[in-house]
Amino acid sequence: MMMPKHSFKPKPLGGSARGSDQFRCQVYATESIVRPSANRLALACLLAFMAYSALSAAPPEFTPATAIRIVLDTQQDKIRAVDSPDSWWHDTRERTWSVKRPVGPGVLDTTHTFTVAYSIDGAAVAGWNVDTRAGTAVALP
Repeated sequence: MMMPKHSFKPKPLGGSARGSDQFRCQVYATESIVRPSANRLALACLLAFMAYSALSAAPPEFTPATAIRIVLDTQQDKIRAVDSPDSWWHDTRERTWSVKRPVGPGVLDTTHTFTVAYSIDGAAVAGWNVDTRAGTAVALP
């Protein structure tokens, strides 16, 4: 005889079943139902944890923005030499910073190596090779 996946057995609540409309139901589940449900719950918890970890993870430390920060922190004299601080307050010239990797992926590991350029009105006025791992910036000629 095959056992059903769920079996309901009503039992009266206190006293006899005669004249009483209140019954307590007990659910009996077979092992084949309990195990997949537990697996689904574990999988749902794992997926929720992975989603939370991905959303709360800090951004990578060695980004192009880090390369610009290193140049700004270590190369103030060079920046002042190519762009007078007297004109920073009132002029309307466009100043841009650009960051790129010196070569594409492949032979060399350029994970932490960037070339940073500083331009005023579209003309490059200064450039640096930056190693974000070492925190160094070397001015380009």
